[in-house]
Amino acid sequence: MLKNNQIITKTYNGKTGCACGCGGTYAEAGTLAANKRIQFINKNWDQVKAFHWDGESCYEVENRDGTRVTRVYVKAEAEMKQKKTITYQDLLNALVDERHLGNGYAIRSYTTDPRKIVAMDEMVVLMANKEGWNLEELFQFTNSKTGRWVVDCWMSDDKDRAQMYLMDFKSEMATWEAK
Repeated sequence: MLKNNQIITKTYNGKTGCACGCGGTYAEAGTLAANKRIQFINKNWDQVKAFHWDGESCYEVENRDGTRVTRVYVKAEAEMKQKKTITYQDLLNALVDERHLGNGYAIRSYTTDPRKIVAMDEMVVLMANKEGWNLEELFQFTNSKTGRWVVDCWMSDDKDRAQMYLMDFKSEMATWEAK
């Protein structure tokens, strides 16, 4: 659900697509229309699709026919940097983030055993919470070589090494940022 500490920039309701305004309307945060759209998103949170890009995140729900959409735009840094409990849905959202290059942890989908994917995803979510990752760190993991190595280890039944990579990931990120 959208949280009180998130900074909402605008909302949109109208036709699906680029949301350039030609098929719908925008409403600024704090208006009655925006508040109704926020309530709608929160009420239908189980159907929300999340998209993240530089400086902004978007949460959207399509109608049943897929012809109209309601969107809420949020400043990304307020949402991505906050500490929260990482969920399975957060992991899936990270994998479809438009910044994702399709490598790293995303190669997990190449396995033919869906039970291995589920078990591996559960381990990643558990370790992300144990290590105190935020959403941005989760995204960075899914798009990293370390994410790829976790998949390689897990698929070759070296689960201990996969967990080791997960535990070391945050300190590796600090090293990357220092360079």
